[in-house]
Amino acid sequence: MTLEEAKRIFGIETLTKDIDIKKIYRSLVFANHPDVHPENSREYEEKIKIINEAYSILEHNTFYEERKSDREEKERYEKNKQIKKEQILTEIIVKTYYQSQSEINRLRENLLSNLINKVSKLRLNIRREQVTHVLFEFMKDNAEKEAEIMEAFAKQNVKEFMKEYQLELDMNNRNYLIAWGEPLYFLEAIPDWYEKVIERENVAKIEDNNRHTL
Repeated sequence: MTLEEAKRIFGIETLTKDIDIKKIYRSLVFANHPDVHPENSREYEEKIKIINEAYSILEHNTFYEERKSDREEKERYEKNKQIKKEQILTEIIVKTYYQSQSEINRLRENLLSNLINKVSKLRLNIRREQVTHVLFEFMKDNAEKEAEIMEAFAKQNVKEFMKEYQLELDMNNRNYLIAWGEPLYFLEAIPDWYEKVIERENVAKIEDNNRHTL
């Protein structure tokens, strides 16, 4: 028996969660049971066998379809969650970059001035290795300071985001300490961040729509 034949026996066109296969099966068994038709018991015994076979096929496919639906729903959830995460982190990264540029530019100007002063005090017959060493130390120090500036702005932006969406780091989460050391890792220490962000965004949409309708 094919799936299409089983569906015809049960009088359905498609398999969905809304259709109670078991309920239809019981109704068919009650209506076609040999005890109800003693005059044609042999005929109805065959009908019950066919109904049982159809039920077995439909139940198997219903289970498969539900599993498939659940899997697809979970995949959509994870995909949307990843997209939202990327949007949040990109917004914070871009905001942090532009906020930090004025301080970083001042830092670089000071670096260049200090570097010129440092090199001008060296002897004229200075070896290339010495100049390289001086440049390396200045660049290393500057890179560390730039990273500190960026991190300070990133932490501030993360705090503002968490405040806006009423998020809190879970101190019992294994990623808690990492999140404090690396601010852009903060979502990993908030298990339900996605649900709260979506909820807050939905509330904001409703409030915005209400303002426009007034």
